[in-house]
Amino acid sequence: MRNLLDLDMNNQSTKMNKIMATLTLFSATFIPLSFLTGFFGMNFVHFGILQYEHAVLLFSLICAIILVVMVIFFKRKKWF
Repeated sequence: MRNLLDLDMNNQSTKMNKIMATLTLFSATFIPLSFLTGFFGMNFVHFGILQYEHAVLLFSLICAIILVVMVIFFKRKKWF
């Protein structure tokens, strides 16, 4: 009975570790993007890049590049 209990606890621990690894990868991906969104979402009076004609497109492109680079990095490390 003790061995069955240990086996069950081991299986639960393995499942929890996989879930935590997935959550960590999603957090590592979206925390920098959330920071950038929060930083550029502030109401600045004089912030040069926000007055640029294509600022929203540039910001979206930078966020997409960060996301793609992080996903490629995670895939190469076989974390994802």
